[in-house]
Amino acid sequence: MKNAKAWAVLAAVIVLATSCTSTRYTARSGYVGFTEDGAVTVQQMKKTSLGEDTLYPTFDDEFEYDENGNVMKHIQTKYFDNGEKYDEWVVEYQKIGETTLPKSVSINGIVYLEVEYEILESDHEGKIYPLAGTPNFVQNNGGNFLMALFVGSQPIIEWDLDLENFEVPFRNDNRFVTKEESFGIYTGLSVDKVLSLGYDNIVIKKFYYSYDKFNYGFNLSIADSQPGMMKGDGEMKDEYNVSFVYDWNVAGGKIIQNGMTFTRNHPKGYMKFFTEREFDSTGRRTSEIWKLNDSVTYVEEPVVLFQQTLTY
Repeated sequence: MKNAKAWAVLAAVIVLATSCTSTRYTARSGYVGFTEDGAVTVQQMKKTSLGEDTLYPTFDDEFEYDENGNVMKHIQTKYFDNGEKYDEWVVEYQKIGETTLPKSVSINGIVYLEVEYEILESDHEGKIYPLAGTPNFVQNNGGNFLMALFVGSQPIIEWDLDLENFEVPFRNDNRFVTKEESFGIYTGLSVDKVLSLGYDNIVIKKFYYSYDKFNYGFNLSIADSQPGMMKGDGEMKDEYNVSFVYDWNVAGGKIIQNGMTFTRNHPKGYMKFFTEREFDSTGRRTSEIWKLNDSVTYVEEPVVLFQQTLTY
């Protein structure tokens, strides 16, 4: 009987405890995907608090189309602090002939990413592939590893100069914007939208990304509530940026890449990497050289990192 009474008391306690507990839900904080084809505006609201049932605005989308129904501008407003503050992202497109291409991305009115294209006199069809592997090299800044742990510097940096390292928010068209898989030690497997070198006879001429402009635009929406977010006097800087500039031509009916220049500017100086190539009349590569200079090691001539000669 004692055991029976003990179980009865325990059961009563469990019922009492469960009767005082209610299951509560909120929506996930991320963006809810949707099919936007033809939509002019989309508004999303979510339950974001466990303690109240209010739906707060989270994302607004606005689309502008050309006469053929192609999206030329996507304006997305992302709300935070229960809808009291927001960031406005604007993704714009351009047209070459009848082809819609990426153009620029801005946050809170500050353009931080820009893309330029050119059209070549060629009958090439399909995706334009790199001529060889992605240029990569190692930068050794000297010093020792233990010292780097204390002062925060990086004595050795491995550079992988690939346009696909930069994820972009443009619409995937499987031509000029494609999806590529990548793997990171801390992030795992991910699928990113990235720019291709080109498609058919349209090629990318310049890609430009400013970290300073992005940070300035991003901080505009929170500067009032978090003093000190705007560095210095609050003036927009453009000291930390990267760019890829491509030199294209046509030989023997083939699209050829004469060279590429990668530039990294930062507050303490710059780094420039060049590839230079030569081709025969049929469009076959006959020589290639990689060069690099920076604001620290540059004296008169760039450092030659790689060179090859090809005969047929």
